[in-house]
Amino acid sequence: MIRDGWRYLRGLSWVGGVRYGSARQAGLLADKEGRGRASAGQASSCQGQDQVPCGDGLRCVAGPFLRLAPVMAVEDVLRSPVNLSAAPLAGQVLCGSSWYFQAWFREPETVGSGGAGFNLSSGLEVAFTP
Repeated sequence: MIRDGWRYLRGLSWVGGVRYGSARQAGLLADKEGRGRASAGQASSCQGQDQVPCGDGLRCVAGPFLRLAPVMAVEDVLRSPVNLSAAPLAGQVLCGSSWYFQAWFREPETVGSGGAGFNLSSGLEVAFTP
């Protein structure tokens, strides 16, 4: 089950299966919308939700965080692979558990116009089923 419960400025979607075995090679797709251009970013995962102002958006995930590898944006889209059998998620994500994901975007050109230089995607809940 995938539930996008928090919609803010940017969309985040899950690519791949949510059955525990099929989700071992899945991914997150963060499509940046709004002002500024995304140059790089990083997705985080955790088992809690939050709503805390952060940068030019809201942090929807609550720590402790498991940060996925940084990626470069291609045409304002971040593609972050998710491998449940590799660090940092190996042994953390269990069948039947729900995890929350969110992407962080670098937006350097927003600094001069009063922005923080970074923003966040919407939050995404993924429940891993048997």
